[in-house]
Amino acid sequence: MEINDVIMEWNDDCKKRIDIDDGMRYGLGFFETILVKDRAVFLREHVERINGSLETFDIEKRLTEELVQDIIREHGIRNEALKIVVTERNIIASRRDLSYGKEYYERGADIAVSSIVRSSASFLVGHKSMNYGDMILSLRNAKKKGYDDCLFLNEDGCITETAIANIFIVKKGKIHTPSLDCGLLPGVVRRYIIENHDVRESHLTLEDLYCCDGAFLTNSLVGVIRVNSILGRRIPESAIVNDISNEYVDHMGR
Repeated sequence: MEINDVIMEWNDDCKKRIDIDDGMRYGLGFFETILVKDRAVFLREHVERINGSLETFDIEKRLTEELVQDIIREHGIRNEALKIVVTERNIIASRRDLSYGKEYYERGADIAVSSIVRSSASFLVGHKSMNYGDMILSLRNAKKKGYDDCLFLNEDGCITETAIANIFIVKKGKIHTPSLDCGLLPGVVRRYIIENHDVRESHLTLEDLYCCDGAFLTNSLVGVIRVNSILGRRIPESAIVNDISNEYVDHMGR
């Protein structure tokens, strides 16, 4: 079985084909991007999240940990990103190299702010849907201007998330992150940080970010990375952010 150049559809009869369903017609499907080192990191959490989305949208197909492990083993995937897309009649796998280098972690992420307003009431909020057009276009525009990522605000002007990550801020020694009702993805690394640190889920504004003592982003591939600037405004380096980053690196090395 091949992935990458050939789009894989894991049917019951194991034929290589892609069936035209509402995922292919209208983008009704969901995906997970999984970090594979010597193992698939947070595999259970990824599988639980995508299956929860499939159930919510009444899609019968399910992803299993065993299938992901089979894909990894058969293709010798290691120190790569594995993307799994699930629609009503398809499960599609692809792999890519990890793109975050040492320089990025040392510098930190420079963030723009998208002009697209995130609706906290959208039925797709909180799901890794194939409908990622607004995220991708905003990210492309941000990168053209020299930024690494872009931040989205909701209809109330509250911070939600970036195009590819959850965001945390440190203020007066306390760690805050936007609450899920602001309209954001419940990231697997976000969940790990909340479960292992004293984090307050809050409604945060850009002013909170501009006045914070430090900030960082999390996602499955980058892990934890500090925010260097927002729209060119420098964000202070924080010992708390450094401690969280170091703890996460230690955890991943176990």
